[in-house]
Amino acid sequence: MFDMDHPQSSHRFAAYHQIALVHKFAYAISLSTGHSRRDFYDIIKPAIIALMWLNEHRFENRKEIHDTIAAVDQELLSLVAKTHHGQYVGELTNCPACDALITEFGSYKPHGVDFTVPEYRYCEPCLERFANLLEKLKSASDGFGLEAI
Repeated sequence: MFDMDHPQSSHRFAAYHQIALVHKFAYAISLSTGHSRRDFYDIIKPAIIALMWLNEHRFENRKEIHDTIAAVDQELLSLVAKTHHGQYVGELTNCPACDALITEFGSYKPHGVDFTVPEYRYCEPCLERFANLLEKLKSASDGFGLEAI
């Protein structure tokens, strides 16, 4: 159970918020074209810096956390660098970077139209290693201890 009165609680929530931001934009990077990938990474980079700062100043600069954050950053850069043929991905069923089937999760109906669109659309193989690193970053043993949030 998460202890709201623990002195680290606010720092854990801050870490959780940064990790959620990184995760959300990683989905966008997985199917973005050319320059958009770099633009999304530029949005994520301050969150990576914030996680490093939290580790250094609020989590005793734990080596496990530092190494995992660095690995997350490297995976993001690897994802940004993947070759992409530049076509609009809205109509595609396969990832333009690795040709795997695009994963669609959930759907919603925009106001005023009679069709539904996927809530999340991403390439699972492109994000697999990255997602495992984020889970490690959330863990109590190698990360910020966010499992209870």
